[in-house]
Amino acid sequence: MLKRQLDVQNKRFGFLSDSIRRDSFLNFFKKYTTKRQKVGSDNMAMTFRYFENFVSKGLKFCDLNESICEGFRSYLLSSPGISFRE
Repeated sequence: MLKRQLDVQNKRFGFLSDSIRRDSFLNFFKKYTTKRQKVGSDNMAMTFRYFENFVSKGLKFCDLNESICEGFRSYLLSSPGISFRE
């Protein structure tokens, strides 16, 4: 009961619960990308593909930090292009 109450409070104030923090960020990002993808716009899908190539498959929410974001930015600026068809 206490765990459920903490989950509700965390959600109410915009915090991630422990169970969500241990979830796969890539799975979340893939689902989010699929929902946001618009006809004729593949920006979200390509962002996911680049991010998937950049990070390990086991990346969890709790592993995300500023260093990973800065590294991804550098990766985008220096990596070769990815074909959408690959």
